[in-house]
Amino acid sequence: MKKSTPLRINIIICIIIAVGFTITSIISYRSYFLIFQENIEDVSLLVSDGLCQNIDSLAADKKEENTAGAANAGIKTDRLQNLLTEYEEQYGITARLIDQNGMIQAGSQSDFDDVSVFQITPLAQYQQTILQNKTGIESFWSNCGKLENVYYITRYIPDLKWYLVVANDFTATNRRLNMQFGRSIVII
Repeated sequence: MKKSTPLRINIIICIIIAVGFTITSIISYRSYFLIFQENIEDVSLLVSDGLCQNIDSLAADKKEENTAGAANAGIKTDRLQNLLTEYEEQYGITARLIDQNGMIQAGSQSDFDDVSVFQITPLAQYQQTILQNKTGIESFWSNCGKLENVYYITRYIPDLKWYLVVANDFTATNRRLNMQFGRSIVII
């Protein structure tokens, strides 16, 4: 009986250590997740601000031909699309300009003819909130599925009479965090 007592103590100590590491992993995972989420929000806001300033700068130069028709702001549509593409490539976001009906007027992809952003994104539930806000910024986390997370920022651009929609997809980062968390648990 004396021989089994040290074995029990060792097993109990191992269980306590494993539980401690598991709790530490869970706390670390949640902390990293929240930090990444805050960074996504901050980066998205900065990108949105930069895009808005650049679009306003383009709108101030009304000497161009081939203008963005509905807004009649004097901005070449291809210049807008190039600007949006540049930001998408540099910051890993998706940016589109939409009209009052949610129809995509400019974006880096050319397959946006006759498509409402509210049909191809989960923003349909926020449509009224977005379209009624002509003075501020709206932001939303959209959890499209179990592991899909996209952060949206929308803002009205008075010079164009359009809305800027910036989407920052956190899905890949979220999956990597979940995989790392799973590995940590398996190792423990």
